[in-house]
Amino acid sequence: MSDTKLPIEIHHSRGVAIFMLVCAVFILGTTFLVGVSMNTITGVILLLVSIGYLMNPALVVTESGIEHRNILGMTLRRTDYDSFSDLSVDPDGTFFVTRGGTREKVRGVIRFFLNGADVKRLEDAVKAASR
Repeated sequence: MSDTKLPIEIHHSRGVAIFMLVCAVFILGTTFLVGVSMNTITGVILLLVSIGYLMNPALVVTESGIEHRNILGMTLRRTDYDSFSDLSVDPDGTFFVTRGGTREKVRGVIRFFLNGADVKRLEDAVKAASR
């Protein structure tokens, strides 16, 4: 694993974030036509969420665990493992950790919301570490 630099940041899907950004702009655009209403608050919140999706990583994979992060960048949950070689990624993007001889699925990771290139980079790093 000498060619892989840890930590590996896995960002949110750009497509989902851009879709939310377009929706936020549309909602805020209708505010100018209709006037200030509850939709204005919704549009601002959606705009902030979409910016958070674009800027901050969803997961940070380190030598000793996976940090699940929110859109503000704070660590919400941590999945620990003994070494990086205990981590595995199935072809469908499901993350597994081997602990005490048992293979456990990493909860809270939905492949649709993750950047495919970042997940591929992690898969390559896991394959290199397991050799």
